[in-house]
Amino acid sequence: MNSKKDITDDVLIAIKRVIRVVYLHSKKLHQSYSLTGPQALM
Repeated sequence: MNSKKDITDDVLIAIKRVIRVVYLHSKKLHQSYSLTGPQALM
């Protein structure tokens, strides 16, 4: 039972890391080029 909780915790931590990296990249993109992510895709 404990291993399921460990796996769940690892997945949630990984998701948080991905969200943070996307946020930081988006922030840098906005500061450098005054664009948002969707604007950059067009």
